[in-house]
Amino acid sequence: MRFCLWLTLGLTLMGRAWAGTITLELIPSAASVSPGESVTMNAEISGIGVPGAAEVGSFDIFVGFNPALLAPEGVTFGALLGNASASQALTGSTVSPGRVEAAEVSFLSNAQLDALQTTSSFTLATFSFEGIGSGTAAFTFEGGPIDDGNGNLIAGTKAVIPEPDPLPLLVMLLAAGVPGLRRLSRLQ
Repeated sequence: MRFCLWLTLGLTLMGRAWAGTITLELIPSAASVSPGESVTMNAEISGIGVPGAAEVGSFDIFVGFNPALLAPEGVTFGALLGNASASQALTGSTVSPGRVEAAEVSFLSNAQLDALQTTSSFTLATFSFEGIGSGTAAFTFEGGPIDDGNGNLIAGTKAVIPEPDPLPLLVMLLAAGVPGLRRLSRLQ
């Protein structure tokens, strides 16, 4: 009996060691820009796809930039939370002065997410900008949660961010159906 207890404890600790730390990185973190030049930056997550690691089920991240140097052009979402065109995920982005928000909620099961997210790192979203000034533009992570398939925080922050208008959230909940309800409620 004691052997089983020690074996279970050892396997649990090994699983935690394999899981490592889940981190978000902005690549590149800074870029030289000139007027009219296109600049892209990837929000990449690592520590996923290894034994014992959680899957990414949703995220709502805020990226800061210098509005005197860059004008946002758009956000492209990665494919590892599901295909938004096939109603497997819901995506959205907003822009405010000096800040871009990108959010995605997957409607796939945890098993489906695990099957997609087999690499140790992948791109959550690619942010596109146009240079409107000359200089070095830095990108900063300004907060926001990255949650697992059950809506539990695995990276990022549950920073105090202004609450969205409840009507669009209600529409998203109705569109999401039962699988996405838990994840959408955790984003708030």
